[in-house]
This record gives sequence, structure tokens and C-alpha cells, in this order.
Amino acid sequence: MKDAINTFVTDTYDYILSELLVSDDIAPWLQKIIAQKGVDGALDWTRQVTAPYTPQSYYDEIQGIADASGIDYDLLFRVNVFPELTKA
Repeated sequence: MKDAINTFVTDTYDYILSELLVSDDIAPWLQKIIAQKGVDGALDWTRQVTAPYTPQSYYDEIQGIADASGIDYDLLFRVNVFPELTKA
């Protein structure tokens, strides 16, 4: 299961990168954030601005999945906040 989770998260993140970098539908404010901070920075920014609305249990769950699977915590969190970044 550990390998399947790692593969899924890595493949999902690669897909996110490929879609964000070629999409013409990205809002100008998001294009600016990505240009300034990169995709990782934009996803980290999303985590930061949503933090006041995110319960501790969510962070604990991400940490538990990262610990059990060996996936980098930040990568896992970035994949999970992608929908928040794009729906704004």
C-alpha cells in the first residue's frame, strides 16, 4: 500500500504541474503568484491563507499519512490544497 500511495501522490503532483503550466484558464492573480513563488510557493501560500480555517485534525491526518507512507509532508499537503488554489 505504501508504494501505491507514493506512486499516486507523485503522479498526481506531476499532473498538477503539467496542467498549471500549460493552462490558459488561470486567473491573472494566480499567474502572478506562480510567477513570483513558483507552483510550490503558490500551493504553500494556499496552505498559509487557509490555515485559520483548517482544523488541527487535518494537519494530523496529513502527518499520519506522510509518516506511514514515507511521502514528504509538504508534497502531500501541496497535492491536498491544489483544489483550494484553483477554485478561488
